[in-house]
Amino acid sequence: ICDSETLRLITEFTVSGKMGGTKELLLQIADKRINEYAGWTVDNELLDATVLKLLYDEMNLSEFGDAEAARRFCQLYSYVMQKYIKDIKGGDFLTVKQRSDLASVLVEVEKYCIGRILGLPQSVIKKSVERGDYMAFLLEHGRLFGDESRVGQLSVKLNFDYGELADGSKRTVPLQLPERLLGQI
Repeated sequence: ICDSETLRLITEFTVSGKMGGTKELLLQIADKRINEYAGWTVDNELLDATVLKLLYDEMNLSEFGDAEAARRFCQLYSYVMQKYIKDIKGGDFLTVKQRSDLASVLVEVEKYCIGRILGLPQSVIKKSVERGDYMAFLLEHGRLFGDESRVGQLSVKLNFDYGELADGSKRTVPLQLPERLLGQI
């Protein structure tokens, strides 16, 4: 287990492509970030823009896509968005820098990844950040990742699911970010 600065260096080294096994390392980094979001222990949120772009690149390396990379890309991006949504809904627990960093990740990934995946320009997230529009974020999260009434456009386009439920059926939506406990950031 390493801190976010060490993880940033490892991620940058992975980007340079100077070692084998980069996909496995990238998936481990994504899993670590996902777990940190779930436990409300994540820091250096800007790192996630790099991780998400690398996962996007990994998905594009395969002619048939890469379900492992796609699953992690969507779960991590969903957690980034959910954390931002929880804060603007009234949680008001993020520092100005954290909120700005999360907004930067959301907008950058929308511009460079989401639009390319869906095949059309995207700016809903950018506009929602500019307006602080909680409802627009919720609707966009549902459209991209799915909700109780529909499957998300990303999982359909990338042809993956989020794993199995206890009954053996396929999970069609990402995990929900747990509620923040008092004292967690």
